[in-house]
Amino acid sequence: MNLHTKYGCFSGCIDSEYYEDGSIKNCGFAEKNEVSLKCGTLVPQYGEAEVRKKYIKSIGFYQSGVVQRIALEKQTEVLTPIGEFPAELLTFYEDGSIKRIFPLNGKISGYWSEADEGKLAFPLRFEFDFGDFLAKIISIHFYPSGEIQSITLFPGEVITLRTPAGKVSVRTGFSIYESGALKSVEPAYPVLVPTKIGKLTAYDCGAIGIHADDNSLKFSEAGEITGVTTSTEKMIIQSVGIPLTSVAPIIKPGPLDEDEFITIPVTVRLEDGTVYLTADREYTFPLKASAFTVIQNQNTGCTSCSDCSLCGKCPH
Repeated sequence: MNLHTKYGCFSGCIDSEYYEDGSIKNCGFAEKNEVSLKCGTLVPQYGEAEVRKKYIKSIGFYQSGVVQRIALEKQTEVLTPIGEFPAELLTFYEDGSIKRIFPLNGKISGYWSEADEGKLAFPLRFEFDFGDFLAKIISIHFYPSGEIQSITLFPGEVITLRTPAGKVSVRTGFSIYESGALKSVEPAYPVLVPTKIGKLTAYDCGAIGIHADDNSLKFSEAGEITGVTTSTEKMIIQSVGIPLTSVAPIIKPGPLDEDEFITIPVTVRLEDGTVYLTADREYTFPLKASAFTVIQNQNTGCTSCSDCSLCGKCPH
């Protein structure tokens, strides 16, 4: 069927989805089409799924009819706020500006591994006030203004950035304030940092790494540490009018094997004179009326040194 949009008439439209008002939401294509946007003329994905190619809706729209997402037929150089970059998947804000750009969009399966996908990725160079690096990436997230909001690194990539807490080896990625100041990073290895409640080891042993918008070590725009995720610290809190409280990472059997254990870390957030600790539940303490004792190097639940993703303590 043909699909009439503000971008022209698309042919071979299949597997369509619609909003309640009848406007198009998503559709796939069985044949080649082109769509002209600010970032360039793009060819949405069409045809049959292949070993690496995902079968997904080729194009998605906001209810207003503006393009929200495009999966491309092949990797294409597109114009972004920071120059031309290769893309296989793009998402957009409703004003038409790029929201996220993904250089690759392969289907990870038993027939196509993450390692296979990694061979297609090539390093890209970035320069910031807090560090320059060359690395493979999963995506770049932009603010509507065009400033970078976050960069998500490809699995296995580690870079070094200058943070308000010193030089930190970073995996997964980092996020940035619109002003250009560093907002958060995901430490590749445990790093001891000073906070208003004592020294804490910033490291999330279970970081998934889907995106880098929100990470384990957070900073205010002025450079103060405002958040830490810790997998190893136990905190004992004495606070006026509140019973003595102990908060620590939770260790429990893994969902697939009860002989393996996983650690649910503690997240610490410092905001407007209040300390928020989240473990089995969220605890709230006034900073000035509370005393914090930090006990370091608690058991993380690692059962062996065979999988560093569970611990990350090895100084490699």
